[in-house]
Amino acid sequence: MSSDLPAEPHGHFGEEPNMANRRVVRRNHRRVLEYTTLGCPLTKSRTAWCFGICVPVEGIGVCGRIAPHALMGRTQEAILRHKLRSATP
Repeated sequence: MSSDLPAEPHGHFGEEPNMANRRVVRRNHRRVLEYTTLGCPLTKSRTAWCFGICVPVEGIGVCGRIAPHALMGRTQEAILRHKLRSATP
C-alpha cells in the first residue's frame, strides 16, 4: 500500500530543506535620495510643497525642514522693527 502513494517532495512534512538549494534574498537598504520629494506629514504627503499649516519651532517645520512660512524678508523685518519702536513709550 505504501508503494501506491507518491513520493513526498523534499522539505515537506517535517523534513529539513537542503540549504544549498535555498534561494538567498538580498535587500538593498538605501537612504532616501536628495532629489526625492517628501511631502508634508500634516497632509499625509499628498502635497509636494508646504501649505504653511504647521507651527514652526525655531524656523523648522513638523517635517524637519526649514519652514518657508517662518522666514521673514527684509520688508517684513523692517515692518516688525517699526512696530516695536512705535509700541515702546
